[in-house]
Amino acid sequence: MLKIAFLIVSSVIIGLSSTVAQTADSMVVDEQMARPVDTISTGECLDSAGFIKPAALQTPVSPPQRRHPWRAAAEVAGINGGLLLFDRYVLDGAYSHVTLHTLRRNLRLNHWFWDSNLFYTNLVEHPYQGNMFYNAARSNGLNGLESSVLTLAGDLVWEVMGENELPSVNDAIATFAGGIAISAIP
Repeated sequence: MLKIAFLIVSSVIIGLSSTVAQTADSMVVDEQMARPVDTISTGECLDSAGFIKPAALQTPVSPPQRRHPWRAAAEVAGINGGLLLFDRYVLDGAYSHVTLHTLRRNLRLNHWFWDSNLFYTNLVEHPYQGNMFYNAARSNGLNGLESSVLTLAGDLVWEVMGENELPSVNDAIATFAGGIAISAIP
């Protein structure tokens, strides 16, 4: 339960940091929108009949969101690092004591297996972690495909470097697919 609380708090912090960054990016003032209606050149504020629209009826065009792939990757790495530190120093989980030996062992593809973790671990915690990866990417302007790739990368890094247990195929599937599915819920 403490782990879920950590995941929720960290996702709120990541969401707030991305919102602050997006607000700073959107503070660039569009010069066309800043001028009064009578100074805008002809044709830009006309409706279908050729009349000038009142300022209240004009739909402001928001600038496209800037893409920040490196910031998204850093947030995914921060999620993994923060979760590993939390698991190791707060929960003192035996699985979180990662060494160079476990890293080298986990890099071998022939050691992947199907684990038998609890339902809650596989189908709640892993998808929630994948959701955090996916939303970190989307909040930094990446499209769905790019966010999915970053989710898969964050998931694979966690499976290899985040636990001293052998990498698990079903954990990887649950984190990747479950994370994207949870993110798709409006």
